[in-house]
Amino acid sequence: MIVILLIGLITGEIHNVCEVCTCDNLDKPIIVHCDSKQLSNLNDIIFNSTIETLSFINNSLTLKSSRFDLRI
Repeated sequence: MIVILLIGLITGEIHNVCEVCTCDNLDKPIIVHCDSKQLSNLNDIIFNSTIETLSFINNSLTLKSSRFDLRI
């Protein structure tokens, strides 16, 4: 299962955030833990509108804006 998930992330398939990360509460509101998932971007991940908390500890994310670049 983990190998399939990693292959999907590498090939650029679109995934629901709960397929990639750990979701604690599948009812509303959702708490998502994406800690130590080796994420470098969030382009291919769909985030539900009912997410209350997102955690991205130990990843290599760069958030770019026209005003700033933020590395997490």
